Amino acid sequence: MGRDQFFVSGRVASLGLGRTVSVEASPEEIGQEIIRVLHDPEYRKAAGDLAQTIDPSKGLATAVTLVEEMIALPGQRNSDSNLIIEF
Repeated sequence: MGRDQFFVSGRVASLGLGRTVSVEASPEEIGQEIIRVLHDPEYRKAAGDLAQTIDPSKGLATAVTLVEEMIALPGQRNSDSNLIIEF
């Protein structure tokens, strides 16, 4: 993966989950930032807080249901969902 994920890295940093580095950062500088994040308890706390937010949403189960709906026969409805897919 390249260093072109500016939006994602900016969002991670804005949530206190990580840090951004310059596109010109050397492997050593990137490594130093990784070590800094791994040893800073504030990042661990922010990650734990985010995990608590995501877990109750059952995102994986929702995604599976939506994918199943998308591949269902035309006009069929999953009994657990209000989504109807028409082709």
